[in-house]
Amino acid sequence: MPSGSSKTRSVAARQPKKQNRREIPAMSKTKIRRGTPSLLKCERHVIQQVEFSKLVVESLAFPYLLIDANDYTIQRANQAAGLGDLPKDTPCYKVFHNREQPCQPSEIACPVQEVRKTGSPCVMEHLHYNEQGDLVEYGEIHAHPVFDTHGKVAQVITCTIDRTEQKKAEQKLRASAVQSCGLFQTLPIGIILVTFEGEILQCNAALSRLTGYPLSQLVTKNALDLLESPREYEKVWEQVKTREDYIHDGEAALIRKNGSVLHARFTISRIALDGSTAVLVSVIDISRRKQAEAELEESVRALEQKNAALSILAEQIEIEKHLLKDEISANVRELVFPLLEKVRLNQGSNKYLDLLEHRIRLIADSYGIAIDQIRGKLSPRETEICARIQSGLTSKEIAQLLGVSYQTVEKHRRNIRKKIGLSGKKMNLASYLQNKSIPKQNH
Repeated sequence: MPSGSSKTRSVAARQPKKQNRREIPAMSKTKIRRGTPSLLKCERHVIQQVEFSKLVVESLAFPYLLIDANDYTIQRANQAAGLGDLPKDTPCYKVFHNREQPCQPSEIACPVQEVRKTGSPCVMEHLHYNEQGDLVEYGEIHAHPVFDTHGKVAQVITCTIDRTEQKKAEQKLRASAVQSCGLFQTLPIGIILVTFEGEILQCNAALSRLTGYPLSQLVTKNALDLLESPREYEKVWEQVKTREDYIHDGEAALIRKNGSVLHARFTISRIALDGSTAVLVSVIDISRRKQAEAELEESVRALEQKNAALSILAEQIEIEKHLLKDEISANVRELVFPLLEKVRLNQGSNKYLDLLEHRIRLIADSYGIAIDQIRGKLSPRETEICARIQSGLTSKEIAQLLGVSYQTVEKHRRNIRKKIGLSGKKMNLASYLQNKSIPKQNH
């Protein structure tokens, strides 16, 4: 191909010189002069693209193959494929599986057949074991279609990524997990051994009981999928993956197989197993504790409501008690004192009547604010007259009781009104003095 390309370029370069020595129409000269450089340029561009494509394919670290979709022949392979100089029209099934006929899907998955059938890229796994049953090669094959001008799959490009070491490490990790299975299968708390991607390698019977999943189903799940809110643990998981000394101790909710919620306490840490690293998760059921906490909170709320109701009831009782005291005091002043004063008017001064009035006044004054509140502003005679007015006596009755004139009583009334601040106000003195028995709390 390169030699043919260089020959073509030399002939094309000499052609204009030969035409210049011949007599040809001007139109022909124009076509040659304009057309020849464009063809050369296009040819050089195509050659460069082809050479660049070859260089890229040969530089790939993964085996690269171009396979005919109809007869399975290998049309191109890079150095990473390690096939050397293959005979022309060598089929892929002969090279890789030593078969004389194309692979049957029931025996070996064929990416060429899959791409030809679907017309879409696909990814397949190929496992190769030796006679002892050990994994020799594990390949992840990425296949992509190449279409012809009619839109049909004409060729298939395959690129194989070697995952053998990764697969062996996972198998080794699983083997180590199985060896330690006897230890944590008897533990009463749930234990999970997972990869950094969340794949469950091993778990014990306690976790199966907690979640309701059989062990065979648990190992097919991702550990984060068991969480009610997996996004809350994304940051924790990143810390576990990036920090060797990181240990997480916290709480989360698990979703059981039946859909119910299990409140659990988690401890997450990294462990080393035969040169590999995994994540160890312990799970403790705290549902009963959560339920007890919820019941306690409910009891506290109920107690607070009862305390609030008792407080209101106590305030109401206190109000009613003061109202009762006030009513008793008012009844004594309005009903008993006027009778005593009338008896005094009819019978004259009597020491027993004075003693009775004094005792009753002590009882009445103990229930409310007595006239003693304003006594400091008044003279003894004015205080005495206030007591008579508060008992419901008129000025005439007070004058007869004290042995003074009616005008003297009226003069004392005017002085009392002035001293207690009622001068010029339209307020009855008797009503004002009687209101002085209202309890302090209601002032």
